[in-house]
Amino acid sequence: MSYHKDAISGLIILVLCLLGSFSVAELPDPAAGELVGTASLPKAALIALAVCGCIQLYRGLRGTGKGADASFNFCGKSLLFFAFYIVYMIGMVSLGTWLSGLGGGLFAWGGGFVVSTILFLLISLPVLGRKRPLEILGVAVITTGVLAVSFGGFFKILLP
Repeated sequence: MSYHKDAISGLIILVLCLLGSFSVAELPDPAAGELVGTASLPKAALIALAVCGCIQLYRGLRGTGKGADASFNFCGKSLLFFAFYIVYMIGMVSLGTWLSGLGGGLFAWGGGFVVSTILFLLISLPVLGRKRPLEILGVAVITTGVLAVSFGGFFKILLP
């Protein structure tokens, strides 16, 4: 039996949500008197992603939507980019652990995040079609800086 690619995508999204829920379940609940806590944003994101996965699965099983008669096709570039993203995530944590073990300094707070995110963006933006080097460098540095200051400084979230 041939399944529509939306059904397969929806099922994969739901499996990823299930795996993510095990990780989020370990996060602490909001303290007394607090409306939101550490787990609030990840839980909300998982719920939204699960709803989107259910919609994709439903559309795929019904065979509705654009190209409803299309079957699942393999896209090597997407698979390679996803693998690169996984390497980025693992590298960020590993690099952060290594840099924090060096003993303080500039990279003691979120050094793994800063270095690996800049490298990730410098490599992935050309793959995604950006051509101008100054634009690529600017987006990589400014985006990483804004995220590091926002989460590490303003929200006081410990970055790897």
